[in-house]
Amino acid sequence: MNHHRTAALAAGACAAAISLAACTVTTTASPASSSAPTGSTVSVSGPIGRFPVPPGARLINDGTDSQRYDILFGSVSPSEAARFYTTALPRAGYTITSNSSTAGDSFSGTGIWFTGHGYNGQIGALSSFHIPGISLGGNTVEITLTPQ
Repeated sequence: MNHHRTAALAAGACAAAISLAACTVTTTASPASSSAPTGSTVSVSGPIGRFPVPPGARLINDGTDSQRYDILFGSVSPSEAARFYTTALPRAGYTITSNSSTAGDSFSGTGIWFTGHGYNGQIGALSSFHIPGISLGGNTVEITLTPQ
């Protein structure tokens, strides 16, 4: 894992934890809508194979750390990520267990937790979040998949 990716992932995880900690978590059990954009999939190292990504996503990095799989991409806002994954995850055979969003003066964020295909997953999407010394710039989405 390279240094820049490690810093981005650490900052993203920290930002998601801070920004989503005060949110209301809502369990999602709605069926997939047929009007959602289809997107594409990205190949993931390891046994999971492929995972859906929203239209317009720009893959920054993907890889494994022990048994955890991480996918990091940009160019998709938190609201776009939430809309896409609310329908794409059930279509791909995953169950959304919770979904939350928040916004502050200088950022917005979405967190989605899900299970399926033998994995627990989390999607954290942030917009323009800055930590002194580290800037994630515009929109950043991180997906973490951990075997159950």
